[in-house]
Amino acid sequence: MPIYFKDDERQRRWQKQYNNIVTRFETLIRSFYDSPDGYVRNPELFTSRRQERVNDEIDRIGSMIYSLIPPNTPLCRWFDQLFDSADVGSSIRRRPEDKHVTIITNDFNIPWHWMKGSAITPLLCEICSLGTLQLASRNVIGMNSDEAHVFEVMPGEPPRALFINGTTGADLPFVGEEIASLGDFIRQGKNQPRRGRLKPFEADVPKNLASFRDLWWKYPQKASRNLFRIIHYSGHWNSGDSELTAYGDPLDAEKLREFVDSSFLALDGCSSSRGLQAWSEMENLTSKLLGFGALGCVVTTLPVKNDPIASKIFWEALYSALLADSRNATLGQALIRGRQALKAYFESIGSANPAWAFYQLIGNPSVKLFEEEGHASRERP
Repeated sequence: MPIYFKDDERQRRWQKQYNNIVTRFETLIRSFYDSPDGYVRNPELFTSRRQERVNDEIDRIGSMIYSLIPPNTPLCRWFDQLFDSADVGSSIRRRPEDKHVTIITNDFNIPWHWMKGSAITPLLCEICSLGTLQLASRNVIGMNSDEAHVFEVMPGEPPRALFINGTTGADLPFVGEEIASLGDFIRQGKNQPRRGRLKPFEADVPKNLASFRDLWWKYPQKASRNLFRIIHYSGHWNSGDSELTAYGDPLDAEKLREFVDSSFLALDGCSSSRGLQAWSEMENLTSKLLGFGALGCVVTTLPVKNDPIASKIFWEALYSALLADSRNATLGQALIRGRQALKAYFESIGSANPAWAFYQLIGNPSVKLFEEEGHASRERP
């Protein structure tokens, strides 16, 4: 819904608040990247006190984002109702996954998923199944966020997941271990107890760029479409033409075109650029990948520590929800489960780490990879 102003003074105040949000957000990004004791270069300096400061800054930015919505307007009242439903004392309290919300925006410099209705409410990403789309994205067309959309599986073969190591090995030493573990988790889903069983899945975890290229030739254009339903990339993306890195070498995003069609895409990493430029590059990259046919991308607003335990908890919770053999979740619902699991883990060890709030979905949150048992599948719009 567009925002209109009745007078120039209100528009000036709105613009000032917008500028304040962007400035604070950029300062927060730089605290991870560029400061002498940045948390990316020196993760051991991300102490409990500094984690609490980041939490406070996320809350402050979230409240400022809410103030961008003009008061006493239909849009403001709609958000108020949504935040009221998360109030513990509310009679209309609902589970977060009960409501799908898509924010369609032409401005990715604002972390909309951090919106906070008041000092006591959770973040917006905690109270609804939330996704963000660019205004011009083709994925907007024909998608109703209140209805879950499902897509057909390629017959004859089990669906596959592709895990790509986007590092040199030395820069993020745990990535190889993380994606190998996730590959095993996906493959072993069929062996889990019935109640928590996942859909039968195969996983490809190439060990080097040559193995990835072999895979690219093994599954030509038509064969790979609808076969690869998960593409999990962990590492760096770059400014310039190469865009991605794989096993220490440049990887053009175009090489993923056929793999990502009809797939869920995880970009678990960070840009080699700094400040808002990094986020601008993420916007361009996700726009391109969605244009290739990806159903949605989970990305990180701020870089997360290369922690194999936290990664295992977050992604296994998300994939367990997304690939459940029955009552499988939408993309937005699965992301909520991942956030909840990671937040609960940090709380259980007495950590204030805010990394659970860094993940967001670029795409429509109401999409499902598979139909539920007993439901007929629907064609892709």
